[in-house]
Amino acid sequence: MKTQSTHFKRLLPLLGILLFCFNALSQTNSKNEFTAFWPNGDVTRQADLGQVWIVKTNGKIVKEAKIREYNKAKGKLVYERERTLHDIETFNIKSITKSSNCAHHIYFDKEGNPMVTKNPEYAYGFDHTDFKKSESTVSKQIAQTTTTSSTAENLQRKDSTSSKQTLKLTLDSAKVLKKVFAPVASSSTNTYANVCDTVVKADGTRVLVKILELSEFEIRYKRMDYLTGPVYNLIIKPETKVIQYEKSRTVIIN
Repeated sequence: MKTQSTHFKRLLPLLGILLFCFNALSQTNSKNEFTAFWPNGDVTRQADLGQVWIVKTNGKIVKEAKIREYNKAKGKLVYERERTLHDIETFNIKSITKSSNCAHHIYFDKEGNPMVTKNPEYAYGFDHTDFKKSESTVSKQIAQTTTTSSTAENLQRKDSTSSKQTLKLTLDSAKVLKKVFAPVASSSTNTYANVCDTVVKADGTRVLVKILELSEFEIRYKRMDYLTGPVYNLIIKPETKVIQYEKSRTVIIN
């Protein structure tokens, strides 16, 4: 009996070390690097955030904070401020921004994923900031597929528009490069695809939209399939095409 008890006592330190390693491994697996997802598939990684403002649900703001880690399983965010680490539950976070006038902000969805969306309090035209973003693997694959399918079309378009690179798009009909009117085809289904605006991006992507503002530099619009969603800003390029629905006719501006 004494021999068995002695062996058991000798094994206790080893069991303690194994238990400590198991707990550390479990905590490491449950901690995720903070990654915010953009609507188009791009991401903003933890290393790209820099200093941020954390807006709490009670209205208080933690300024000049730096996110250190995000535990999605426990719903906790760890950040550093004034050389001190703090943690906060994600349900106490209203949004994460870069400043008082940030073009986008980050919020947490029901699954605890950090998502980037348009900041409704963003004041267009004033001094502002925004998050850095990089292409994810999914968005790179989509971009490669789109580029491959439209290479020939883009080459022809560049040849025809090379002399128009310095011209600016404007609402004045006298300065529009080309304006074509075509009747809207009648449809028995009467879907909103026939009675809404269309934006054709530089990569050939077509988006059904409701245009809110069209200037010589950019387009501000909402997606027709999500009118209650955010307002999108699109910088106008020579390849950009805008198709506006106006009283039973389609106006193509290019």
